[in-house]
Parts: sequence; structure tokens; C-alpha cells
Amino acid sequence: MFASMVLTIMSSFMPLIGFWVPSLIGWLSALLLISGATREQKKISTVLLLIGIAGWFWAWSLGLSLDWQKALSMNQSLITLFIGVHFLRLVALPDSHEEENLPRGERAFLTTFLGVHILGAVINLSSVIFVGDRISRNGKLTKEQVILLIRSLASAAFWSPFFAGFGAAMVFAEDASLAILLSTGVFSAFIALGISFIEFKKEAAEDINKFAGFPIHFDAFRIPLLLAAFVLLAHQLTPDFKVTLLVAMLSCVLTLVILFTRKGASGAIRGFSGHITKELPGMRGELMLYLSAGLLGSGLSALIGGLSITLPISQLTGVSSAAVLGCMLFASRLGIHPVISIAVVGGWFLPLNPDHTLLATMFLFSWGIGVCVNPFSGINLMMLGRYQTAGRDIVRWNNLYALKLYAIASTVLILQSSWLGL
Repeated sequence: MFASMVLTIMSSFMPLIGFWVPSLIGWLSALLLISGATREQKKISTVLLLIGIAGWFWAWSLGLSLDWQKALSMNQSLITLFIGVHFLRLVALPDSHEEENLPRGERAFLTTFLGVHILGAVINLSSVIFVGDRISRNGKLTKEQVILLIRSLASAAFWSPFFAGFGAAMVFAEDASLAILLSTGVFSAFIALGISFIEFKKEAAEDINKFAGFPIHFDAFRIPLLLAAFVLLAHQLTPDFKVTLLVAMLSCVLTLVILFTRKGASGAIRGFSGHITKELPGMRGELMLYLSAGLLGSGLSALIGGLSITLPISQLTGVSSAAVLGCMLFASRLGIHPVISIAVVGGWFLPLNPDHTLLATMFLFSWGIGVCVNPFSGINLMMLGRYQTAGRDIVRWNNLYALKLYAIASTVLILQSSWLGL
């Protein structure tokens, strides 16, 4: 998996390295790791693979040439991003404060939301595990704590370049304006915080002072903010370099630098190599999902091209993007992961030459809102396995929240479309 990431980044500098080479290594990695995957992971990945293969063969029977390189590498940039970001866990987690009393009340809710949001924007699910283990009681979380952790992490997908959702969006919208995506996403994240806080005050009014949050310290934010600043600076200096590959490369480089300053050369090498051999294999579920979803997306895209299916939309505008977003969120509610929806919808819209900024914004909203109501999303499955919270309860608690955010997202898409002159 590490070799796949390195070769993908190198292929941007050295055209002699075909994109299919790291993609093939990624598939071999999945084959080597499949025995350790759960039954559900195998089942979902197999279904996606079979549908994708069927789509490609159907398209081939209609006379379309079989582009096996595209079939293998559809989500390779996304996988590269996810592998690179995985290394941040070595340095971005804050020090534990086991002896410190947990803060309580309204302020605890706000500081914990912001803390998990900022940390999660860089280290993703690791932030939820770190905070969740600290505030849980006997391995369980309250309803309010579950809602806080899920929403604070999910809303980071609106803007964070370290998030898998950002990588999925950039596969189809690599020319999107990073400045607009970040400003729109941060604004939407604050709206999500406001909605959650109002609901929290209303539902926990009687026991609001009993709510236990997480003791957030400024030191915990230094590394995540440093990493984000380097990504923005590097993107300004190298605008033609794919953001997904840039994030993956900087994540590894900065992790090595920080490890070197903390532990010296030998300690840095041991920690980095140990992460490769011991921690990266734990990504088997995500790897299988992204590979199979990529094959599904490419297969359906090829089939649509072969059948000459056209969308009832001739241009991506604010109104049409809001309508498509509604369909994507409905698919998430049915259990279809946003990465799959993005792969399919992206394949449909690319021939229309849409505005990449508007397209990426729509995809980021679909991820940030969709994972909250998707019973099979990574965060919801983790809540079930680690904190014994039923997926049906999580979805029920977030249904109204998702509708409220959809209304906000639709407004943002329409305003952004007008701003872009579409």
C-alpha cells in the first residue's frame, strides 16, 4: 500500500510510470489483506465489483472498447490521499490528560465540538476514538455525546483537504477553486455547529450541566493547523499539482520531520516503518471499498456512454445541483456510501463540462451530510462496534438534522452558482 502511494505521487513527476502500475499494486494489496476483512466488508465489496464488471462487459458488448486502466485506477488518487493521511496519526494526536476532570455544560459541548472538528479535519476517525474513549462511561456514550462526535467529524468533510470526501470530490473536480471550497465549507461547518447546539440546548435543557465534554487544549491544535497551512501554501506554489497527491505527500513528509525532531533519526524510522507494517493493513476495509467503488463508477460510466443515456440536466446550475444533492442524500439514507454516489454522479456529469467548484461543493455536502444518516458509514459502524450505539438510533437522531443542513446546502449551492455566473 505504501509503494502504491509513493508510485502514484511519482507518476505526476515521471510520466514514464503509468498510473496503472500503482493501481495494480493497490489491487494486489487488497487481495493480500482480504482474508482479514469482515464478512460485511467482503459482501459489500463483492457486490460492487460484480456490478462494475457487469457494467464494463455490457458496455463492451455494445461495441465500447474496454479501458482496463481506467477500470483499475478510477479511485487511485483517493486511495493515495487516504494512505498518506493515515500517517498523521503518528504525530497529530494530542497528549492525554487522564487526571484532568471532564468539563461540563454548554461550554463543554462547544469546545468539544470545535476540538473534534479541527482534529478530525486532519486525523479523521482517530479524533473520535481518542475523545470518545476519554468521555465514555463503561464503554458507552450518551445520545448527546454520540451526536456531537458524529456531527463534529462529519462537518469537517465540508472543507478539510485531509478528508477522504475531499479526495473523492477532487477526482472529478480537480480544477475547483480551493479558496472558495474552504470558505464555503468553513461557513457551512459553523452552521452545522449552530444547529447542533440549539438542538442540544433544547433536548438536554434539564440535564445540561451533566453533559461531559472533552478537555481541549491549544497544544492539540498546533500540528493540525501547521499541516493545513503547509497544504495551502504548497497549493499556491504548485497550482497544477493535484491537491489529493499534494496532501498525501505533505502528510508523510511532515510526519517524518516531526518524528525526527521528537525521537531522532532512528526513532523516526522505526515509528514510520512500524506504522507501514502494523497500522496500514488495518485500512483493508476502506481499501476494498474504494477499489470496488472505483470499478463500479467506471463500469456504470462506460455503460451509460455505451447506451447513450443522457441526463435530464444539460448544465450544472445551483438549482440542478441542489436537486442532485437531494438524490445523493436519499441514496445515503438507503445505505449507499457517498463515495459510490460521487463515483456514479461524477461519471455522469464530466461529459457536461460542469464548473468544477460547484461540482466539488455539491460532493462535499453529500459526504458531510450523508455519512450522518448512512447506517453503513465508517463513523456510524465505529459507534456501533466501539460504543454499542445502534445504527438505527444514530440515523433516527440525525434525520431532521440532515434535512436542515440540506436546506442550508441548497441555498449555498444556488448562491455560489450565482456568484460563479452560472
